[in-house]
Amino acid sequence: MFSEDYDNAIEHPSISVIVPVYKVEKYLSKCIDSLISQTYKNYELILVDDGSPDSCGDICDEYKSKYSNIIVIHQENQGLSMARNNAVPYARGDYITFIDSDDYVTPDYLEYLISLIKTYKTQISVGGMIYQYENKPLMNPREETKKECYTVDEALTKMNYGIGFGATAWGKLYKKELIEKYPYPQGKLYEDLFTTYKIISAADGVAFGNKQIYYWVQRTGSIMRRPFRKDQFDGILAAKEQLQYIEKYHPAALPAAKYRYAAKAIELIGISLLSGGNRKVFKLLKREMKKYYKDVISDKTARKSMKIRMRFVNAGYIPAKIVFFIHEKLKRITIG
Repeated sequence: MFSEDYDNAIEHPSISVIVPVYKVEKYLSKCIDSLISQTYKNYELILVDDGSPDSCGDICDEYKSKYSNIIVIHQENQGLSMARNNAVPYARGDYITFIDSDDYVTPDYLEYLISLIKTYKTQISVGGMIYQYENKPLMNPREETKKECYTVDEALTKMNYGIGFGATAWGKLYKKELIEKYPYPQGKLYEDLFTTYKIISAADGVAFGNKQIYYWVQRTGSIMRRPFRKDQFDGILAAKEQLQYIEKYHPAALPAAKYRYAAKAIELIGISLLSGGNRKVFKLLKREMKKYYKDVISDKTARKSMKIRMRFVNAGYIPAKIVFFIHEKLKRITIG
């Protein structure tokens, strides 16, 4: 329950944790259990049953019956963006954080994020994450070795290069009014990429700590089973809108925005190739990558692994297919 004591509320600001829920009955209890076990106590948990056709709604109601700080919203299926957006008016916290319902967090997730806010007096804080593959031993979180405060330009640069953190909604703590100002776009994939840069741009800086507090669950074989869909081109649109915005308002972060644009094209090429491949899709996405190919290849901050993939894509369809299968196998060996 939220603290009603003024002094305690100042020392321990209230947090609303928003969890959109859809077709995750296998994972949901582990997610919720990790949240009700938090060391930080001044928070509420808002579970949004987005018309899930499985038992998720019942699971949410069962937890609500046991814990007074849990709120459950049942709605017709509207997608991830609207599940988040529709929860915000119910949120009573000073700060908001989002968790994906097939992921889970460490017991000090909230405590760590709010400590960064208090230390650096910012409106956003970000922690580290762990890739956790299904059916693999639980990874041990890395303790903090670095924490610092970034200006908006620095945060946008770090985010787009993927240095420490990315554009995901989760793993971050936001002042509530920032989320109210920039809702997630309805009916779009890559809703985070459409939105996070705007939220950061409106903030007074970003506090970052590299302590690993968020388990990002990688479902076994999910990429291999997922066909490329037309709406995944939303990722290119999101990267384009971000690049144009950064070019206008934060030109210091423009090289990173160009990198993110080309990297998104590479990511989508990977999804397409690993799910069977489509030469037409490859050609379209290669064209998008080449818009900033030279910029990224000559960028000393750009990741070497990205440059390698870009060079193979530039070489053609077959070389690209080979390098993406090798990259996926190496990633599983290294991370999984």
